[in-house]
Amino acid sequence: MYPVFFMIYRDIVCVYVCMVMYVIMYVDDGVCCLNPTAPINIHSDSNGSCDLKCKYSFKYNDSHVQVTNKGDYLSLSYEQTSVPPVIYNAKKYQVEEIRVYQPSLHHYSGVKADAEMVVVHNSGTSKLIVSIPISSSGPQTSGSQLIRNVLSSMDKTNVETNVPVQTNVTNFNLNKIVPMKPFYSYKGSLPYPPCNGIYDYVVFSQDNGGSIGLDAVSMSILKSTIVEHTRNALDNKEAGIEFFYNSNGPTTRIGMGGGEEDDIYIECHPTGEDGEILVEKNKREMVDGKGLVNVLSKDAKAIWNSPYIQVIIGVVLMVAIFFLAKMTMGFLTSMSSNGGSFLSNLSFGRKIISST
Repeated sequence: MYPVFFMIYRDIVCVYVCMVMYVIMYVDDGVCCLNPTAPINIHSDSNGSCDLKCKYSFKYNDSHVQVTNKGDYLSLSYEQTSVPPVIYNAKKYQVEEIRVYQPSLHHYSGVKADAEMVVVHNSGTSKLIVSIPISSSGPQTSGSQLIRNVLSSMDKTNVETNVPVQTNVTNFNLNKIVPMKPFYSYKGSLPYPPCNGIYDYVVFSQDNGGSIGLDAVSMSILKSTIVEHTRNALDNKEAGIEFFYNSNGPTTRIGMGGGEEDDIYIECHPTGEDGEILVEKNKREMVDGKGLVNVLSKDAKAIWNSPYIQVIIGVVLMVAIFFLAKMTMGFLTSMSSNGGSFLSNLSFGRKIISST
């Protein structure tokens, strides 16, 4: 009986380990997202306004563009400068990467745009994503021409997947691409695998003229270059994700006309219902220990919810159960080989047997 039990248990453990390895490879390959909080469906029924807390100002620079075809998206490089080009809610950001997907990752009133440009920014301590829908029916601008030039360069070079290509575009500038229109904002995970982290989002919508136009020929080049992604946007209400509306839109930084840039800006802090600055309140809580406990509990929860940690814990538990079962069976086998029943080999059992 015991050998049969061990064979069955061994097979169960082997199947579990294989499933764990498959999950790890599945997540690492960027195919699966566990518990994503982005992208979402953008519509007019927002949770309120955020004209101050979501202030977005920029002064982007010209850049050479290197493009890499990643299969289901284009990755565009963007040269960094000594002065961060973006200020969002009092933090300065550099451009980290630009991606173009087709169709769009976000939905707009339940409808996908033809494509979407995702501009990832990094401040060193936080991340910002600026999302711009691309539409064949959108307004044709100087930014549209820049995108056309990039796609035209790729079309002429017959780009292979994962092979970086230096285009002949030397004046690529996001100033000409980012719409000066109202936008929406929310906090969410990365909108594509591994779908981790917490990002601030600035999302323009094609519903209020916040898209950039692209002609049919260029759109055809884009669609023939990368495959359609298969991700779906979340319903923000079902997912419990709040998003807000900035009716003012972005602003250009001082110095856009060529003058010396002035880095003076107004720092905006969120306030409670009583008008108290929540940032200052959090600082006081950190001093008396309450805030530290909250931070640690949130970090512990985030670590516990990590799929990698859960996989590791599962493996450890399975191994522990395996060795516990093995020790138990070894003990039972040893007792049986010494004669007598399992009960008679226990001190308590001996007392019961002797009394009878």
